[in-house]
Amino acid sequence: MHFGMISICDNDPAKRPNEQFYRELLDQIVLAEELGYDDYWIAEHHYSDYGVVPSPAMLLAAAATRTSRIGLGSGVSILPFHDPMRVAEEYAMVDLLSNGRLTFGVGRGFLIHEFEGFGIRDDADSRERFDEALEVILTAWKGERFSFHGKHFHVDDLKLNVLPVQQPRPPVFMAALSPSSYEKAANAGIPVAGVIATLKTLDRVEERVATFKKLYAQAGHDADTVDVPMTWYAFAVQDRSRVHEDGGRHLIDYFRSIGKVFDPAKVSDPQVRKVYEELHEWNHNVTWDHIENNTDVALIGDPEQLIGQIERARDAGVNKVQLFMNFGNRPHEEVAASMRLFAEEVIPHFR
Repeated sequence: MHFGMISICDNDPAKRPNEQFYRELLDQIVLAEELGYDDYWIAEHHYSDYGVVPSPAMLLAAAATRTSRIGLGSGVSILPFHDPMRVAEEYAMVDLLSNGRLTFGVGRGFLIHEFEGFGIRDDADSRERFDEALEVILTAWKGERFSFHGKHFHVDDLKLNVLPVQQPRPPVFMAALSPSSYEKAANAGIPVAGVIATLKTLDRVEERVATFKKLYAQAGHDADTVDVPMTWYAFAVQDRSRVHEDGGRHLIDYFRSIGKVFDPAKVSDPQVRKVYEELHEWNHNVTWDHIENNTDVALIGDPEQLIGQIERARDAGVNKVQLFMNFGNRPHEEVAASMRLFAEEVIPHFR
């Protein structure tokens, strides 16, 4: 199995300055390499403490200079917000600086305050921008001169002079929350990446993985070779009796703190509104008892418990586990200890 790290990069600057968080995040990427994790993905977010890294490419470039083996990924780059040629150049630089270690995760975003901040009118607008931007980026990475004239983005007879090391392109993943996104990704031959928080149980994960692989095969691609990375809230503790104190209560604090960013009343698309309503309800009301006994959202426990949970995830078709450990302003020392315990006592069971 593949074990990677991911950070949504939430941080409250009143509790920890962002510059300190950036330093600690880079230290955690270096530690992840030392401990043998496969990769580390960084999320892009804007205009709230939900995520304080507006440019994953910039942080990944810094990480590339401090590491030599670990994969580095965007989890994800939100394409509708940016000029796609600039995105193609910046992530090509990350692949060059890391000597071919980039995984390029893409998405169209889902936070309404971010859409508003970038002047995106509605969900249809974001979908159009995403589709056009992805086409431009993948075409630009071919290294040939081209033109593109869409509704939102235009390229006139340009050729990139900075190209990725990996050819024909770095691995690409697409964030997917809705069934329509799974179909779009399958038709494009691009694997999807999911978040357990939107699915809640392994039964639904298994269903979504099977659905995507079926769509992928129907689109003419080899479903046996495609993985569906899944992100879990995760924390490893040494003493089972302290699961709630050392992990669970902090996860609940995290949910409460980010609840304010989800406002279903601002969402027009019915499918997206349903996701918002579920997240709004969850963040404001969920308890640790409910998470522990009724969901598969969290990989939080001692090594024995974690091994059992991951075996169930593997049986559900998940071969790529992305661990989100530094949630909720957790002190760096606690995150590092969890990373180390997981690497030393859980990962070896699966390799």
